[in-house]
Order: sequence, then structure tokens, then C-alpha cells
Amino acid sequence: IGQLGSVWFYGAYDSRARQIDNICYNNPYYLPVVSAGNDRNSTEAPGSTQIAAKAGYDMIFGHGNAKNVITVAAVNQVTDYVDPSSVVMSSFSSWGPSDDGRIKPDISMKGVNVRSTLSTSDTAIGFMSGTSMASPGITGVVLLLQQYYNQLYNNYMKAATVKGLILHTADEAGQFPGPDYEFGWGLVNAQKAAIAIRDKNSTVSTSKSVIEELTLANNSTFTKTITANGTSPLKVSISWTDPQSTNHNTGTTDPSTVYLINDLDVKVTKNDTNYYPWKLQGMALPYESPTNVSTNNVDNFERVDINNPVGTYTITVSHKGTLTSGNQNFSLIVTGDNLSTLSAQEIKNTGTEVSFYPNPAKNFIIINEKDQNLAINIFDASGKLVATSKTFDNKINLSNLTKGIYFASYTTSKGIKKSFKFTKE
Repeated sequence: IGQLGSVWFYGAYDSRARQIDNICYNNPYYLPVVSAGNDRNSTEAPGSTQIAAKAGYDMIFGHGNAKNVITVAAVNQVTDYVDPSSVVMSSFSSWGPSDDGRIKPDISMKGVNVRSTLSTSDTAIGFMSGTSMASPGITGVVLLLQQYYNQLYNNYMKAATVKGLILHTADEAGQFPGPDYEFGWGLVNAQKAAIAIRDKNSTVSTSKSVIEELTLANNSTFTKTITANGTSPLKVSISWTDPQSTNHNTGTTDPSTVYLINDLDVKVTKNDTNYYPWKLQGMALPYESPTNVSTNNVDNFERVDINNPVGTYTITVSHKGTLTSGNQNFSLIVTGDNLSTLSAQEIKNTGTEVSFYPNPAKNFIIINEKDQNLAINIFDASGKLVATSKTFDNKINLSNLTKGIYFASYTTSKGIKKSFKFTKE
């Protein structure tokens, strides 16, 4: 309560941010969703003081400045997204950055005139506005994406993966391409994120997405070679749950301290051209466009965008300094048109590959599996369970399915979960 009379806590990596980062680092599937706050139209100090001094920027505080959470801004409803101008900022949503220049908020969601429950009775409903109305929407998106991923692949994404996926697939918002301190990475697009999940690591010759959970060892470099051709941008992102900082702010206004511990870097190279991730310029120039001409040393989500990609590109993930604990888990997300991977060294035999035929199929599929008694779930391209099948000879009847792309999953008698994708003609 004593902090409420001061402005130092705006943008501060304080004890609350540090504690929640520690919780997340020790629980890598835990993703807190935090409201950005509603201070941008405050008429009382310290909010009014901060607005007068910084024109609405540097207004997020507490847990919202943690590295490992997803901080949510509130925008008006977007009935039909056409371009960035379709996304209109609310009058109240607090803007970043954090004191060290990190991109906060992370993402935008409808938070104006949201139908909600009310406290007047057990059945009362009404319309409310605020970032606390926007953050539940993002929580729902996280839940649905995790459910969909589990339906297709029989496990869940780490927090860094689902967070990275949401930021990676956001619709552009704001005045400039790339992120900003008002909308974050843009307007959430759950459909794009779900499509990336659906198309990840496709077994066909080309795929439209890569989603991999990897580990970078100290003093090592990860590389992956891909090809991409088309009008959609090639987007390459890395996301990781960073350890808590060794210190936190206890009362200093706008310190220059950088709170990132394990500083990973991603770049994409084609011939002699390097493509770098987006980076904003901190409180010195919070309203300026982001740059993409150098490495990013503050954010634990980085995204490289390449417009109109043509040909072969090499993704490189490295790090600065020494990695705490000797390594850092990270998630790699790649989307684009006609995307295919070329790096044979990246293919790992997990023992969960499925051999089956024919594909495409008309009336049946036969699985090459030692187990003869299998319970199989079949999902359509949207993730809806459309059929279940029990086999005694590993032959699956498809006669009741319409034409399209499907995913099937089952568990062997040894408890190994397997899934595969097929086309019904």
C-alpha cells in the first residue's frame, strides 16, 4: 500500500515480478496471465503524475513486469480484422515498457464492453471494461490451444511454447510493423495459433510450421536449415522461461538494470544477409518504431520476420555470456508458405513414429504396429473428435469420414502415445 504514493514502481522489476519469475522457472508448464492495468486515464496521483511526465507510457507495475508471464492489454472489439487500423486501443489500458525496455504488454485482447458475471446476484450478468476483462480471454485461448495440442500429440506445451505461439501468430496492431509498448505483439489470433499447431512437423514433404522444444547448452549453437517460398512472411521465433533476476528494484526510479539472465539470440541467414529480431528502444523513445538490425538483449521472446521469402535460410540460436545451470530450455516456432526443413541432423528418432498405409486413403488404413488391440481417436482438422475405433487387426475403417485431413492418436500396451496425420479421399 505504501508504494501507491510513488512512481518508481511503474515499470519496475520489483519483488513481485521476481518471485513470479522464480515460480515459473521452477514450474515450466505454468503460465500466469496478467492484466496490464487501467491507469492510462487516471486522474489521481501517482497515475496522473506519471501520465503527465510520460504521456501514458511506463504505466505497468508489479507482476505485469515479470519476464515469464503474458501481460495483456485491452482493446475494443474487432469484428472484422482488415489491417492494423482495425485494432483500436482502449482509453485506459496501461502501456509499457518495463524499466529495462522489455516489450510490455505482450498481447492485446478485447477488454471494452465485455459481457461478464456481476456481483449483484448469482445469476446477474452485464458489460464491464478493463484489462481484467481482457486477460480472461487470453487465459481461455491458452487453455484451448493446450487442449488442441494434447488432442493431436498426447502431451502439453511448455509455458514458453504456448506463450511464444500466441505472440508469434498475433495480428499486427499499432502504427508500425512489429511490436510496440501499447499493443505488445498485436491482437491475439487463436485460429492462426491453432493452425500452426495442426501443421507442425508435418510428415508430408512440406509443412507450414515448426514447433520444437529444445535445449541450448552452455557455449553451444543450434542451427536449422529451412526453405520457404511465398507471399506470407517467414517468421522465426524463440521463447524461453528465464531464471529470476539476481536482484530486484526496491525504490529506484527508472534504473538502467537489465534483468534478463540467460540471453539467447536468434538470427536467420541467407547467403551473406543476416535477419535479426525485433527490438524496441526503451523509455528513451517509447513511441518510436522497433528496429531489426541487431540482437535483442532484454526480451525472452524474440521474433524475426522476413517478407516475401525465397529460397534456403539458416536459423541460428546462440547465447551471450554464461548460461545459468549450464543450459537453457527454449522453444523454436517457425511459420511460412511452402516451409520445409532440410537439416537431417535435426531429425530425432523418438520411438513414436507411426508406419501406416495407404495415404491418401479411401475406405481404410492399416497401421504397422505390433499391438493388435488398439483404441484409436480420430480428429478433424479443427481438432474436433469425429470418430473412435477399436482394432483387432490394426485396420481402421474410414468409410464414415468425409474427404479431408485428419489426425489419429492411440496408446500402445507399453504406454507409448503415438499420433499421425492422414488424408481421406
